[in-house]
Amino acid sequence: MQPVLDMPPACTQEALSARIRCRWPSLESHSLRKPSPAEWALIAYLLVVSTVTILSQVSGQSVVRALASNPDDLTTARWWQLITSGLLAQGPLVPQLVALAALGIVAIRLAGGRLFWSAALLAHVLGTLLVYAGVWIAAAASPSALATLLRSADFGVSLVWCAALGILAGVAWWKTRPLPRWAWRLLAVGPAAALLGATFIADGLAPYEHVVAFGMAAGLIYFGRPRLPAATTAGGLGAVTTRGSVQQ
Repeated sequence: MQPVLDMPPACTQEALSARIRCRWPSLESHSLRKPSPAEWALIAYLLVVSTVTILSQVSGQSVVRALASNPDDLTTARWWQLITSGLLAQGPLVPQLVALAALGIVAIRLAGGRLFWSAALLAHVLGTLLVYAGVWIAAAASPSALATLLRSADFGVSLVWCAALGILAGVAWWKTRPLPRWAWRLLAVGPAAALLGATFIADGLAPYEHVVAFGMAAGLIYFGRPRLPAATTAGGLGAVTTRGSVQQ
């Protein structure tokens, strides 16, 4: 029987850290780093949303009417409302800010800041336009049935966090990053389940906009995905070692 040697605490900690770096490099590199410019931009956006939303609650509906969009207003060339409608939250403020901060930071660290903000802008602006286009087409056949939707104030940050959900799902579905098995399972199912829940309780045009925003963001991940080595894409869900091999 060989004697068991007691390792000093420092050696044990160093060995554990090396093991983590070897098996899950993404956890080591993304856990405690300083905020990136994209994350600072997200923090600034959340501060603007907080300020504008609180101002709208104090000032009444005048701020909402000035910033919110709807299909009727866009026909009068008020296109700038497609941007300003994302500067105030609809519904409970704090839970949405916390959810957007958490989802946004994870999405930025897994997919990159440029892709996150591209997905957010595309989902909020182009996604809204696509839904409005459907409303205009349907209203041409039956204007009275859609009169409420044509004039209802449409605003909020839900399309941004739906885009973040789409990014997280796309990372798992298209396997653009090496992830631990538990993380892959969570991202493969969790974002779609969250989208389903949010869409179920939403009303007006929001359910359609949520689905479009999610799909656009996931599509961006697909078309912008890096070309990973065959071992990574085929091996699937194992951890990538420092030499690029896959451990199951």
